[in-house]
Amino acid sequence: MITTALRTNVRVRAVMAIAMAASVLAIAPPAWANHPVFVEGNCFGPGMGDTATGLRQSPVTPGTCGDYDGDGSIGMAEDNDGDNNFGTINAALTAVAQNGRVTIVANGTYGEVVTLNPVERGNVTLEAAPGVSANIDAVVQGDPGSTDRQQRPGIIVDGCRRCRVTVRNVITRNWTDGVQVRGFSHLHLDQVISENNLNYGIRVKNRAKVSISNSQVNASGFRKNTAGAGEPNPGIGVEFEDYSRGSIVHSSITGSARAGINVESQAWRMPLELEDVQLFDNNPNFTQRRARG
Repeated sequence: MITTALRTNVRVRAVMAIAMAASVLAIAPPAWANHPVFVEGNCFGPGMGDTATGLRQSPVTPGTCGDYDGDGSIGMAEDNDGDNNFGTINAALTAVAQNGRVTIVANGTYGEVVTLNPVERGNVTLEAAPGVSANIDAVVQGDPGSTDRQQRPGIIVDGCRRCRVTVRNVITRNWTDGVQVRGFSHLHLDQVISENNLNYGIRVKNRAKVSISNSQVNASGFRKNTAGAGEPNPGIGVEFEDYSRGSIVHSSITGSARAGINVESQAWRMPLELEDVQLFDNNPNFTQRRARG
């Protein structure tokens, strides 16, 4: 049972199964225009220009295919047109110098390894506006880069002691690690979906501190492509390593090839807080391994 596995090293206020229901949210209101930078959406289609194979490329009919500002440019063309809108997430993060808010304002699939590494005293927020589906996916139809991306983490957070990172309302799929957190990062994940990532849904390392709320980690270790089924290494939902610490509330971790939550190395010394967390159909739901010394 979960309660037996947690023992005294993990502080648990309540562990209970909850039904994770998708919320239908309103389309982003005009107030989003007050945010520093936007990331436009994109869409799929055959051919060139308006009808490109896989993700469509510029030019497109103005106002279509995620073209938020109506100039007919999306993707990298939007990155380079000199306005406050961007077509890729990393270009937007560079534009705010990893210190500000980046808002995805239209539905899209983003085949890029997203790196958030604010400098000392800085803060950075990456979020999709309410009602927007922002899929950070290693696999993009028709894109030969999909093979390389599947060997890498999807979202990398490499922060510092006195900086803060927030990631909200995004999906991360088909990577080795859906989210990998390093160093002395302070990260809040809210309304994040991490699914079908081969090794870890969320992996927390070093001395990072991570809070997870209103999120789903699904089917870690289960990923199949044209080369066949991937071999999970190890296929864990959420892992805390080294001296990392964490809190998980109002969230669901299900269907992992291995443990739903794994605490190992020196992280067992640190309290892990769980509240209203569904752990179901993992193998097992919770594991804990103490390192020597």
